[in-house]
Amino acid sequence: MSSRLLLFAGSPECDSLDWQRDDLLQNFTQPILRFAGLDGEYDKNGYDAASDHAKWRSIPLDRQHIPTGYSQNNAWQEEHQGVSFFTAESFIEEMSQFHYAATQSQMASIEPTDQALSQFYEKSYAVHNDIACSQLGPASEAETSMRSDESCGNTLSFFVSLNSFSEAKVVPKGGHLTSLSGIPNATYLNSIHPQTMTINVIVGIILVHEPKSITTKRGVGVELIELLVGDETRSGFSINFWLSSSQSDGDELRSTLAGLRPQDVVLIRNVALGSFRNKVHGQSLRNDMTKAYLLYRNKVDESDVGGCHSRSDFTSNEVLPPQLEKTRNVREWVLKFIGAGLVSGKRNGRLGAVKEVLPPDTQ
Repeated sequence: MSSRLLLFAGSPECDSLDWQRDDLLQNFTQPILRFAGLDGEYDKNGYDAASDHAKWRSIPLDRQHIPTGYSQNNAWQEEHQGVSFFTAESFIEEMSQFHYAATQSQMASIEPTDQALSQFYEKSYAVHNDIACSQLGPASEAETSMRSDESCGNTLSFFVSLNSFSEAKVVPKGGHLTSLSGIPNATYLNSIHPQTMTINVIVGIILVHEPKSITTKRGVGVELIELLVGDETRSGFSINFWLSSSQSDGDELRSTLAGLRPQDVVLIRNVALGSFRNKVHGQSLRNDMTKAYLLYRNKVDESDVGGCHSRSDFTSNEVLPPQLEKTRNVREWVLKFIGAGLVSGKRNGRLGAVKEVLPPDTQ
């Protein structure tokens, strides 16, 4: 097999940059001064206007591009007191930085990354498998999570299968919906322990990880599928779906997750919120309590499986119901910020897997 050479050239060309913009800065911001150890050497109110410093652009916390959880930590993290989301990828990156820093400073060794990640998976699976119905807390202090018509192990069905969406157009009911920006922080989740808070969300798919086969301490084989999702208010939220290896391939949740791809807009009901190392993540609950439904898909062609909403559902000039309005907002967000990837050809009458592609502005 011949070798291939991949060139990653993401930097813009020099000629395309405009250095005359008034919003560019000629002095370092406070986090950069702290990082460089220059706090006491420079006047934080500014520099000599005649100095020949390079110009910089300060990126605000509420930036418009999507932070997926793979990006570097924001320099203003000390000033930002909001909730932090946990993802396995960002955790591995952080641990590698800790190990490197410990090696450089000859500090005492810290726990291996695999061991720490195993602790997260064990805790997540324990919540999924062992949680009792009495431990499920309300979706918020003011409003419950639509449990008046549900029992712990028997969730009412408001959906049809993906294959019949294009025909039946049955819209699942989401109940009380929570935006990702409204998810509480780890401190609150720990304060209500042993209760576990559950939420219903309408989100866009950023990334569907390959299934992982995991053997628990009890020797039980399970499968883990991780979704990275976002909405118009926040992104980079990770949801772990634990599936029994003994379940058939026709299992409804497994079939739904296997068919998802980036840019899909989905409703996920009864997502349990958990925390690990002061960061929040979501996960499924056992007994099919957690459900996922495809609401909208930007179809590749007419034969592609779509969601229960079409483009025409969002063009009405009338006031939309809250759930449909949320779906429209998330749809607009994913089409603007999430790359669709390349879908391979059909196999056995179904479209193949999605190949991830970088956005055009990264060359």
